[in-house]
Amino acid sequence: MKVLLRKSPHAPALQQRRQFLALLRRTQQLLAGENNCERGVIQVVLLGRQEMATLNGLHLQHQGATDVITYDFRNGPAPEMSIDQDCVMAEIYLCPEVAVEASGKYQQSRSRELILYAVHGFLHLYGEDDLTPEECVSMRAAEERLLATLAQDYDLDVVAAF
Repeated sequence: MKVLLRKSPHAPALQQRRQFLALLRRTQQLLAGENNCERGVIQVVLLGRQEMATLNGLHLQHQGATDVITYDFRNGPAPEMSIDQDCVMAEIYLCPEVAVEASGKYQQSRSRELILYAVHGFLHLYGEDDLTPEECVSMRAAEERLLATLAQDYDLDVVAAF
């Protein structure tokens, strides 16, 4: 699958957009493994606080902004695809403004916090969940393993800086 990165006008600009996109693509490759022959697009979208709060309210019935929301369209009706265009199979929405707050709380860089949100979203697409305490433990362990692997090739404190 292809990975694309979009940004709403209300989200801050990334200092190293190409590097962050490369990290996102590497994340997808690591999780897909040999099954990376699926056609389609995973869209990662940076949103402003109010946009994320609206999305959170409309689709999850939660109030306020959240860090990450993932939509997986692969299990729905088979989307129509033309020969020259891939369809969006999944969307991962990230909120950098929430990352700013959380980075102070957890004493890590905003970049690392935003990458954690992206990793979390990709893990949802590849079967991890976090609804029960047991699933939360499994999700956290998967996040840590994937972040450690990505840190071998990327400076996580810089690559998603904004």
